[in-house]
Amino acid sequence: MPSYTGRYSYGRTAATRAVSVRIAEALEISGAELAAPEIWPLGKLDAAAPVHWKDDEVLLRTSARPGATLFIANPGFASALLKRAPHLSASAHRRRYAVPGLLITAGLALLIGGIYFLDWQPAKAVAGLIPHNVRVAIGEKAALNLAGDHSICTSPAGNKALDQMVTTLSTASGNRDPFHVRVVHWDIINAFAMPGEQIVVSGNLIAEADSPDEVAGVIAHEMGHGIELHPESGIIRSLGLSAIIELFASGQSGTLTNTGALLLELQYSREAEHEADTHALRILHEANISPHPLSVFFKRLLKLETADGTDPGIEDKPAEPAKDKPAPHDKTTQKTAIPPTNLSIFSTHPPTPERAKMAEDAATYPGQASLSADSWQALKHICD
Repeated sequence: MPSYTGRYSYGRTAATRAVSVRIAEALEISGAELAAPEIWPLGKLDAAAPVHWKDDEVLLRTSARPGATLFIANPGFASALLKRAPHLSASAHRRRYAVPGLLITAGLALLIGGIYFLDWQPAKAVAGLIPHNVRVAIGEKAALNLAGDHSICTSPAGNKALDQMVTTLSTASGNRDPFHVRVVHWDIINAFAMPGEQIVVSGNLIAEADSPDEVAGVIAHEMGHGIELHPESGIIRSLGLSAIIELFASGQSGTLTNTGALLLELQYSREAEHEADTHALRILHEANISPHPLSVFFKRLLKLETADGTDPGIEDKPAEPAKDKPAPHDKTTQKTAIPPTNLSIFSTHPPTPERAKMAEDAATYPGQASLSADSWQALKHICD
């Protein structure tokens, strides 16, 4: 009986564990990092998206273990699984959702006509109609696609600190559904909001921060994008409504395969960034975390991004002579210069002087640290 390698998550934190999976009368999951082997009954399996026999990647859940997920990236696993669990197939999905899908399609068509007639924001309005479980499925797939070859950081102490911070911020956000944050080994400085309350943060962003409150401010900002459904709206604007209807009515998910790459290059409007900032400041205030460190983080990033090392418009001071400036990766510098890539946080979330000032002006209360000193050090080393 063949064995397949995969990644298992208990769902309580972003940490994943290497496992070995066999398909028998049930899924048999074992691994040195698991507390004990697990048995997932085939009849209780559910997939994040309908499974096709040619799929190279499958993300599974089970009602027998709420919250847990199993990600398999082995060719041949999908076809072997469908032989034992045909209810996960695209054809079975189509049979279950054919009528609801057609009704939803018709309803969306009527709604879109009304939206355009009344001059609303159609992408955002349609995004609000997507059921939460569908948004989560899209977000999980997009997050895994976005991470690509960059592995998820799995330091137990670091993930415990991250979970503490995210729980505090998620509760303060007032959002009905909690947010889930993954940190990945990535040398860019960036963070991305995915559909369904999913957030991806690069390990280098945390390494670049000087305090946990700076990281908390960035995560709160991404939560703001999630609350406003900006990722979902971006997908609809870029791929069209057909991508969502396709997932609903036909069970085909090919159109959504590269949503991670799409969201990675997504550039939000000034209005969207302002909305996310407004939510971030509200969340930080509710969590009693000062927004001042976020302003400091913006200022430092602006200095790093500027080619000559000057601060563009935040402080009225003369530029330092360029001739004595060390090279971007010179060992004498305190911080590593941002890699020359269009994936930097400046292209996707431009930290303008106005945004830095907005955070600074909101810092009218002292607040308390989002993490203890020990927890902050654990988070700093989450990718070690």
